[in-house]
Amino acid sequence: RSGKQLELVGPPAQYNDVVLAPDEKHVAVQNIEGNNSDLWTIDLTRNLPSRLTFEGGEDDPVWSADGNTLIFSVSNGGPFDIYKRPSNGGGKAELVSKTPESKEGSDWSRDGKYVLMDSYDNHGNLDLWVLPMFGDGKPYPLLNSPFLEGQGHFSPDGQWFAYTSNESGRNEVYLRHFPD
Repeated sequence: RSGKQLELVGPPAQYNDVVLAPDEKHVAVQNIEGNNSDLWTIDLTRNLPSRLTFEGGEDDPVWSADGNTLIFSVSNGGPFDIYKRPSNGGGKAELVSKTPESKEGSDWSRDGKYVLMDSYDNHGNLDLWVLPMFGDGKPYPLLNSPFLEGQGHFSPDGQWFAYTSNESGRNEVYLRHFPD
């Protein structure tokens, strides 16, 4: 924020995937220790870290719009699957999506209905998929082409999504209407 000095938050560690919560008072991070990684949240007002996962191999946290839930990727020696858990650490991690392809969440719509996911196949292709958070919850491809498409993010009103693609021969940002 303007006029504020930089502050160190959380204990020194190897962090990845630092994601600010909607309330701007918490962050979710991947904490990497050797060959293991777990997710933590850090309360920025009290500089208080809380471990969210304990199984190892968790990655790519994404906050729900209300900040009460995180989705994340977990690999148990195979492809990454999508799980969710209350952001306060209560309850157990719940499997949300399991498919043969590795996937990671990139954004969650403000209405809570959809998650955009990067999906990687065995040949290194990257496509953008949608995971409905209602009904049968079966994920489906949103962009599926020979190009690399990923890092999808919804507009605040949920009617658009931005993503990166190498369709032009270099990585660029594109904007398209959602859901069609």
